[in-house]
Amino acid sequence: RPPASRLADAATEELRELVRLRERLVQDFGDRVRALHRLVDLGFPEFTRHVHDLGSQRATALLTAFPTAEAFRSASVSRVAKLRSDENHKIGRPLALALIEDAQRSVGAHHGEAYRLHVRTVCEHLDLLRRQLRAVDGDIERHLDAHEIGKLLTTIDGIGSEIAAPLVADLGDT
Repeated sequence: RPPASRLADAATEELRELVRLRERLVQDFGDRVRALHRLVDLGFPEFTRHVHDLGSQRATALLTAFPTAEAFRSASVSRVAKLRSDENHKIGRPLALALIEDAQRSVGAHHGEAYRLHVRTVCEHLDLLRRQLRAVDGDIERHLDAHEIGKLLTTIDGIGSEIAAPLVADLGDT
């Protein structure tokens, strides 16, 4: 007869669900970034010369306001430069000027309302997923601090919550 398997305690089960949720959010974030790459390739492929990470707050702030090369062409440098990627960082004049200059020569061919709406929608999803990930990460930290094994694991050099949480979730307290 095989030995009886132990059920996970409530704290481990909560952590397991949080880790699963985080994995799903990370997958969704990656899917949205890939969708945004496709849209940027169609509407303003030169954009990624200046903003390499389309999953960044800088990229979503810029593309929400100016989703295609055509939108950048009609924008003033000062308007683009004043945009904020977060409460502490403005886009700045050098980047604004470079984006507008590249937009003038862009090979992007898709500038219609459907493309602009799609870019804005994807950017909104990315911003929402970024906020949700921060919230889940905070919950995971709190659960690890309250979990005996999780708290112990995070005291080991090089093991943070991103490693400890899945370990506890998969292995429990065995």
